Amino acid sequence: MNALSTIVDAEMDSSVLSEAGLALTRPSVCLRHAAIERNKQCVLAYIYNRITRIRDLRWSRGIVVPENIRLNMTERENHYFRNYSKILANYMRSVGGDLENGLDLTQDMKPPKSGRTNVRVLKDWELNDDETGEMISLRKEAILFLDDIQCENLIRQGVVERINSFQER
Repeated sequence: MNALSTIVDAEMDSSVLSEAGLALTRPSVCLRHAAIERNKQCVLAYIYNRITRIRDLRWSRGIVVPENIRLNMTERENHYFRNYSKILANYMRSVGGDLENGLDLTQDMKPPKSGRTNVRVLKDWELNDDETGEMISLRKEAILFLDDIQCENLIRQGVVERINSFQER
């Protein structure tokens, strides 16, 4: 190794590499370049994995990161999380139609088991049934089992709320 560095130093001084100098330095330069490329690829894979976990954390835990996780994140990762949360919030506000609340895409991450939902009526309301054309009266505190499509608008308007079972609060 010492002979190699002596030859390289001597060749660098003369700024003209001889055939013997090229033959000795070319494999080491190629090996070094391959090692640098491999290390770069490993670092990029690691960073991509961390970013993916940060995105998944936002979707699964919301905007509040648990203290033990936040302390293990770098400042740049915290900055990325905050920016990603802002971008996601802006997008959800723009999608929902309602400029104040929008549509929360982080809710109900699993598909529903059925197309119907248990709801509790919060205020008296008259509703036109699309299928029959009849007016339906919703009475306050009544518990109903409605189609998801039908109850989504009512939930957004604050007429009904989703409940887990038919039991009273």
